[in-house]
Amino acid sequence: MKRRPARSAGYCVVYALALCALSPAPGADLSPATTARVHPQRWPKLRPALPHDQRLERRIDELLGRMTPEQKVGQLIQADIDSIVPDDLRHYPSDPF
Repeated sequence: MKRRPARSAGYCVVYALALCALSPAPGADLSPATTARVHPQRWPKLRPALPHDQRLERRIDELLGRMTPEQKVGQLIQADIDSIVPDDLRHYPSDPF
């Protein structure tokens, strides 16, 4: 795989900035009284969109078994046409078959 150092460096900078923005400030009060509380027991119970179908599950497993890691990454990313270049699709194709 051909790497583009400038683009990789740009991703690293963005990642580092995001980590800094999400981390608490030095000396911040992180006591339980000031942190957000999550109550999963209050979340609505949702039914699955599709009923469980063993035949469908086998088909999904078969398709995933045929895909390369690069194809799986391409499916997960599904980049917007405005944010990629053709070379990106050569490395992470979104169409596995």
